[in-house]
Amino acid sequence: IIRGRKEGYNAQFVINLFDITDGEREPILSLSEEYQYQDSRIFFYVSDKIEMPYIETLFQEWVTVTNIPTLFLEFPRKGERKLEIEIQIIDEETYILDKITKIITYKNEENGYLDNIDNQYKFEEALIKTALLVSASDGDMDNSEAEVIKNWVKIRLTGYNEESKDENKKRLNSYISDAYRQINNNQITINDTLQEIDTITSEGEKYELFELCLKVAGADNQADANELKILDEIANRLNLHKEKLQKMLEKELPITIHAEELGNKESMIGITPNMSEKEIKKHLRKEYTKWNARVSNAD
Repeated sequence: IIRGRKEGYNAQFVINLFDITDGEREPILSLSEEYQYQDSRIFFYVSDKIEMPYIETLFQEWVTVTNIPTLFLEFPRKGERKLEIEIQIIDEETYILDKITKIITYKNEENGYLDNIDNQYKFEEALIKTALLVSASDGDMDNSEAEVIKNWVKIRLTGYNEESKDENKKRLNSYISDAYRQINNNQITINDTLQEIDTITSEGEKYELFELCLKVAGADNQADANELKILDEIANRLNLHKEKLQKMLEKELPITIHAEELGNKESMIGITPNMSEKEIKKHLRKEYTKWNARVSNAD
């Protein structure tokens, strides 16, 4: 029975979800706009208006207000969770006519958003250490290579809100100084930094890490055998797709590296000694079109 304050009014059902596993009301997030509170990702649902003909309106059967799509929900942590469902019934003046709460258990198979924050910090630390190990692999941490890493930090900070930007800047800078110290004291290896990567990162983050390492290797317009060797080791450990990997190598590493591997620039781009000047120009225009399309397209 829904008891209103007058006859012939419209009511709505309001649903909130909370995770109370750890004793506090942690919000549950939604990836679907239909189940989001205003401009946030916090779960919140308001039903369409339902006409209530009497002051006391009786629902004789169960009524489905909404089906909550668990696929679009993000919980704080992975595992067995204790959830509180709060349902309110409000009238047109948002007066609460009735309210009920129900506690259920739910097994969340995916990492929660707090797990992802923890993993994000671990990923950022591992990425910085890996990039600095690439820089140091030729025996010298070049200033241009350090600038590439600092620029990555600046871009990374744009993903944080203004309130937390200073705090995260200090954290990321501390990763850099700690990594420098550990590398100089021979305390970390590439195996150490990549050990957790597979379990805590997404596929996209693996490519982000490798792309930064490529930029570091090519920052001084040269990459020696040790840098190429460590890049190869990283690619193998991260199980990067060969075709995608090749495109990244072609785009990021300086042309002189590829020329050294293949003998000279002419042979690398298909120019042979018996070609006439006209044939060379025609061939170069064709190659330019192909390669310019590759290096100017992020995909």
